[in-house]
Amino acid sequence: MRKWYGAPEKGTDVLDLSLKKEIAPNTDDLSVRAAESGSSTERDTVLVLDASGKLGEEVVLQLILKRTKVKALVGDREQACCAFGEYVSCVESSLDDRSSVRRLLEGVKSVVVTGSMGYDGGQRFMEACLASGVGQVVLMSSYAQSDGLLGKIFADREQIRLEDLEREKVVKESGVAFTIIRAGDLKDSSPGLQAKRALEVCRDDKGPGGRVEGMLSRTDFACATVASLDFEPRNLTVELSERVLEDSSVSGTSGSFLVELNSEEDWNLVFE
Repeated sequence: MRKWYGAPEKGTDVLDLSLKKEIAPNTDDLSVRAAESGSSTERDTVLVLDASGKLGEEVVLQLILKRTKVKALVGDREQACCAFGEYVSCVESSLDDRSSVRRLLEGVKSVVVTGSMGYDGGQRFMEACLASGVGQVVLMSSYAQSDGLLGKIFADREQIRLEDLEREKVVKESGVAFTIIRAGDLKDSSPGLQAKRALEVCRDDKGPGGRVEGMLSRTDFACATVASLDFEPRNLTVELSERVLEDSSVSGTSGSFLVELNSEEDWNLVFE
């Protein structure tokens, strides 16, 4: 993974200077210095929850490529540091302890939730976000629902967490500005040449009744999530699905619209 975005292999001192940025200091050291000085830490960091999973890993990689200062909540700090290199501050912490959550949110301006928000469903975490002045929370969610008990048994843990709509309720009622991005079934990105693609988009501020269906790659899901951080949060819920543009007659379903992504500016059509 380190090779993928220009970080040196562990044990070497060769670094791709085209992607080099100031190395984020250890989060615990920042907390101690801030407490000793009595001053608040500058809010310039994006916190990614559950960054050890496939989806969280994709989000972190996209943030690295945008040269964003990233703090990643992980299960194994040493392993995550080896994977992400020197561009990410990797932290092990509990979301079920108020003091730990407060320390975790120091210096954080935005939060990306890729999975679990704690045993209480995120209530404690969102209260801490509001109290600490977090500017926005982007929640990755799902409009797909596993059918019956068997469906939930065979669905992987990542999909089950995304399908937990209680997370959406907690975020919406928290008082923190938010964007909720829903995808259907997730797939790995296909290698090699692909047909011309677009995103089918449905937004809850464009009127009731809209709904999209289909699959979305984890990479596209992560790209959309990271792109949303560049826009003023307006408490939107956005649903996304991948569409193949086989001809000019392809259009969105009722209540949705298509966006062909050729540049970063095209995200304006999705989130503005």
